[in-house]
Amino acid sequence: MLKAAPDAQGRVHDMPNAIGFSDRDVPFSARRPNSGPLLAVTASRFDVEKRPITDLLLTFWDRQLREQLGNIHWVVAGDGIDLPELRAAARMVNAALGHEAVLLPGWLSSQELDALWEKADFSISPGRSALESIAAGLPTIAVGSVGVAGLCTPDTYQDMKYTNFGGTGTTQAPSQGLFVGLPQT
Repeated sequence: MLKAAPDAQGRVHDMPNAIGFSDRDVPFSARRPNSGPLLAVTASRFDVEKRPITDLLLTFWDRQLREQLGNIHWVVAGDGIDLPELRAAARMVNAALGHEAVLLPGWLSSQELDALWEKADFSISPGRSALESIAAGLPTIAVGSVGVAGLCTPDTYQDMKYTNFGGTGTTQAPSQGLFVGLPQT
């Protein structure tokens, strides 16, 4: 880009946005014995375009109350305009179950999220957070801003990534024909 627009020198910065895999080599099955409450983690921004994620959490918590599933604990990390509604629902769930089953710590740093992924049993998260939980070796239900893509597995990952894990996009890999006639770099 700087070759095409040399005046941008000094105003354009490379911002790495990769998921680090090097420190995530502990397989899920080796991390936690199968005992005690399950820990579900969701990390997201809770704004208008992410409303399906808020609705999904509220649906899970409602079912947890109806079926008295006190053996699932939630940590929901993030911020946004839907956070007050989530906090109110969490208070209701915690009161009904008689213990703190839902925690909403707000926005967490990358290091805090990494520590949380290491403790979790599974994740229900959108976009980058879904990729981070997958990289941490967690069973992950990838949620998009339009819907739920389902459990992300090696067999479903390629298809899911083209729909932003349940959000918008095409259901197929881009056709190489789209790039005909474009200069190759």
